[in-house]
Amino acid sequence: MQSFRRRMFPVAAVTSAVSVVGVVGAASSASAAPSMCVATNGMSVVSSPGTDCFPTLTSKGNTAVVIGSNGASAEASHGRGNTAVTLGSGGFAETDVGNGNKNTGIAIGPNNEAFASGGNKNRAVELGGNDEESSASGNNNGATSVNSQGAFASGNGSSATAVGPTCFVSVSGNHSRGTCP
Repeated sequence: MQSFRRRMFPVAAVTSAVSVVGVVGAASSASAAPSMCVATNGMSVVSSPGTDCFPTLTSKGNTAVVIGSNGASAEASHGRGNTAVTLGSGGFAETDVGNGNKNTGIAIGPNNEAFASGGNKNRAVELGGNDEESSASGNNNGATSVNSQGAFASGNGSSATAVGPTCFVSVSGNHSRGTCP
């Protein structure tokens, strides 16, 4: 399901991402310190080996957060107010396709991928299992996958939700809805 090239909300999403970083960082401090990268508007605030954050210098209000290793990365570039968060080994989140605004991509779990781009106010969330993907493109779309084979939503105002190991949902068009189970 890794067909996309490797290279998604405003202040509330940034605050949520920073909160997640704090919780995961606190939970991880009991064992070993996690590999971590936090960047905004092209400046790395925190960075350690094994992680990559890619916000562009020309964009405004974009944030990329990575806590993970094995090439874990996040890219929040182009547009304004985009957030990409990756929590997990080998994970990837991006909001970089097109000049969309207020897109949020969150990938939690090993090797998971979340893509929210190609428009405005798209949200892609990937939680759980290994090597899964969520993607939202267009405007005001949401894709959420939890321990499933993936969720994809495109068009305008569409949503796809997949929960469970045998679930896969793909919707396109305006105001389309898809859920599994």
